[in-house]
Amino acid sequence: DQAKQRLAAMLSEEERRASRELLRPSPNQNGSPVVILHPGANWAHKRWPAERFAALGQRLAASQGARIVITGGPDDVALAGSIREGMQQPAGVLAGRTTLRELGACLEQARLVVSNDTGVLHMASALGRPVVALYGPTSPAFTGPLGDPSRTIVLHHPGCCPRIPCYHPVHPGYPGMSAITV
Repeated sequence: DQAKQRLAAMLSEEERRASRELLRPSPNQNGSPVVILHPGANWAHKRWPAERFAALGQRLAASQGARIVITGGPDDVALAGSIREGMQQPAGVLAGRTTLRELGACLEQARLVVSNDTGVLHMASALGRPVVALYGPTSPAFTGPLGDPSRTIVLHHPGCCPRIPCYHPVHPGYPGMSAITV
């Protein structure tokens, strides 16, 4: 709770205002819960497949009325676009459009954050947001989100690599991440 307060206190009202503008719903989405999908990761073998993120976003939008927002850095713009293209329901793309602090303010407004093992996952957890953490070649026991366990679901398939953590994958297909289903 102290980490949440410290991190939340670091966000300025200007950053919160910018995030509200970025996340402004269309008239037919007013009141819909925001679900943030963060598909990026610094290693390819830490990434859940884009088509699975798209299928999850589609399912949450259709069944829960969720407003899907796909985030990421400048290098994730194409990835985020491919996920949006894979969905029939509309989705917003903020990849490459926010500062890290504005992204934190967006995370603060999310009803749910689904992310690979990244810094963004840890920010969302520290802000007290419910998270679904997707792990493959790293160990959630060592690098797992430290937030409230009642707000965290960790999906981990250690069969990804012969040794965890796996810094140099030489096998195709990243079976650990592929084992996580929608």
